[in-house]
Amino acid sequence: MNNYNQIFHEDFGFFENMNQSYNLYDSIDLMVQDFSGIFIVSNKDLTFRLMGTYIKKKEEKTKKKQLYSLGIKEIRKIGSDSAIQIRNDFERLVLIFTQLKYYKSIDDVEIQKEEL
Repeated sequence: MNNYNQIFHEDFGFFENMNQSYNLYDSIDLMVQDFSGIFIVSNKDLTFRLMGTYIKKKEEKTKKKQLYSLGIKEIRKIGSDSAIQIRNDFERLVLIFTQLKYYKSIDDVEIQKEEL
């Protein structure tokens, strides 16, 4: 059975490289802690945005924050093949993030059970 630490260590290099290359957030741990989810908003062309959702505690509302955007100007500079590869990397990032959030929730429940 996979758990948070196993997934984190297996994909740490990829996640850290993405974070540093695209200046997404302060750290992986903070990203998992602060955001309830991340997702990609894409257009018919190759442009897309990576968005993070979080809950503003005082207002108890879900908010969105743009973490990255690949626009048409950048695509023209790097080419469509590179843009497709970047998009695929971000899709993998979303998948890994979702797994981390899922297993972090399970670990949190297990810790709470042990405290009872």
